This record gives sequence, structure tokens and C-alpha cells, in this order.
Amino acid sequence: MKQSLTVTSYFDLTDDADGYRAGLCDHEGRGVGVEALLDAAIVEPVVLKKAQLAIGMAPDGVFSIHADGLSEEVLSLLRASGVLSTLSLTDAVRAALDPELLAPDDDAKQEIAVLCRELEQSLEMARSAAALVGHDQKKSS
Repeated sequence: MKQSLTVTSYFDLTDDADGYRAGLCDHEGRGVGVEALLDAAIVEPVVLKKAQLAIGMAPDGVFSIHADGLSEEVLSLLRASGVLSTLSLTDAVRAALDPELLAPDDDAKQEIAVLCRELEQSLEMARSAAALVGHDQKKSS
């Protein structure tokens, strides 16, 4: 009597998240004895080499990481793991100005002055853009 078993491949993080597990499972998700443990240091550079990561900022000041060149499955895994999370401008500045991080930095005062200039220029650009958008809205009404 012939028996057949339909298997599906899987690839996911190990429980400790230090590596990846790849193998075959049956239709109920049970492993069928074929599994490989792969070190993250081997897998991640290969995956990231194909990825085209870019940081973008929305007009509301929220930063997000965009990844082109990856399949929807990989993007879903990245979103679920928090890798493609978002960060507000305020939170980014707060993290950059963490007193514990600034204390040992000899150049902190100079770097904060540069940050202030950058923020002032950014605020001026935002105000100019807001004025243009407000002007366009009045004109089209």
C-alpha cells in the first residue's frame, strides 16, 4: 500500500531569535524530521544584501523604514518583528539627547548646536510648506 505525505517548507526565527529554522512540515504544521538550524550571521547578510532599505519621513514627522527588493512574506516578518517600525521626530530627538549618551561625549555641545541649526532650518521649511498648502487650499476653494 502506497502512502503519500504532502509537506510544506517553513523558515522562521528560532525561539531565542539568534538564528533561523528551516525545514519541512506536514499539513498540520508538525515537523517531518527535516530541519536545519541556521545562524543569523549567515542568513541576515544574504537577505539584507537584496533589500534596499531607506528611511523616510512623513509630513507629520514620523520616520519609517522602507524595504524594497523583498518579498511580501519577508516584509510581513519584518513588520511583525518590529524592524519596520516607526519613530516620531520628537522621539528621535529625545533619544539623541539622552543625558546618559551625551555625558561621555566630548563633542556633545558642538553636536547639539548643529542639531539646533538643523531643527531651525527644518522648522522654517515646514512653515513654508504649510503656508503653500494653506494658500493652495484657499485658491482651490
